[in-house]
Amino acid sequence: MNSMATHDTRTNPNLPDDIIYLILSRLPVKSLLRFKTACKTWLSLISSRDFIKTHLFVSNNDPYYTHTHLLLRQWTFNFSYDFRTCSVHSLINEPYTKNMVNESGARTFKLNDIPSGNHSYVVGCCNGLICLANNCEDKVIFLWNPSTRKSRILPEFDDLKFSSTKFGFCYDESNDDYKVFAIFDCYLGYKCKVAVYSSKSDVWRMIGDFHIGGVSYDGVKFANRAIHWVVRRSEHVESKIILSIDIQTETFREVLLPGYEAGTVFIKLDTFGEKLIILTKYEKIRYTFWVLEKYGAEECWRELFTIPLEENGFLTLRTLLHQSPRLICILVNGDVLLSLNSTIIYYNTKYNTYKELLGFRFGALEVCTYVESLVSPHL
Repeated sequence: MNSMATHDTRTNPNLPDDIIYLILSRLPVKSLLRFKTACKTWLSLISSRDFIKTHLFVSNNDPYYTHTHLLLRQWTFNFSYDFRTCSVHSLINEPYTKNMVNESGARTFKLNDIPSGNHSYVVGCCNGLICLANNCEDKVIFLWNPSTRKSRILPEFDDLKFSSTKFGFCYDESNDDYKVFAIFDCYLGYKCKVAVYSSKSDVWRMIGDFHIGGVSYDGVKFANRAIHWVVRRSEHVESKIILSIDIQTETFREVLLPGYEAGTVFIKLDTFGEKLIILTKYEKIRYTFWVLEKYGAEECWRELFTIPLEENGFLTLRTLLHQSPRLICILVNGDVLLSLNSTIIYYNTKYNTYKELLGFRFGALEVCTYVESLVSPHL
């Protein structure tokens, strides 16, 4: 860790520079942006690449999610979407059960600094940067830091304008580069073309064709230094498989599924932290979340937790809302936050009970988890 010892002027004669550095690295971004104006020393420190990485490391490794937020995308009746945000820490520790966000006392708020926000959807999130794309013909893609309110529109690329294009957003740690992968012209039985955008070079380039069939509705997910998506080898739903491309070597491979029992249906592909997650359902009895520990064999999958539907009324809630749950985060006590249609749910994995923490009166809800950071979309 670098300290402020290289500066000629001490900010506070009563505190060592290393202590100041540690204190600042644990503060929210909103405070740090204000403190940039305190003095030239703090401006230089907070803007430095080393400090930005230290602050990000502290935020990413906080088990209490102090600087982690939910970006909520809610469908509205004017055929557009509203983006809102709320703190995971506040949601857990200051619960307001069944309190709708459009009523007084709600702690979420609209964000108005998103280009083409009403027509945009979240591609993915890495290190506090969120990649969004719109549903318009021009297919505008941009990187956005909701903490600093800075954004960057990616250059145009004609092939991305096909309606079948799917995007994946990732961070290539080996090159300190943020990349956007585009998978397009994907139809069952045909080649699938793949292109990649580099934030360092600010250009798109083709990386090859793959005979892999079509991309499922789950989209493209980033985990374990690779992007992943689901395809079907045939028209049968049971024939789903997971494919991936290593973001550094840009090589393609198939990911083996866990050896779950007969009658289990593969529902959804997702991520948690740096891990790949899949959700399965066994008839109407239970949901199970699996985590990919390492590649190479069926044993690499581990059962994360199971929701027995018939024991806790979760089945009734799920049936009414016609949607499978999505994992948001795992708490230090082993409980989890889930999103289900228009509701955020706190689920107790030990006693198989749940309660609603946050709900919307109308419209579907999509949830993206991001951590506060000073990372700039302009690398």
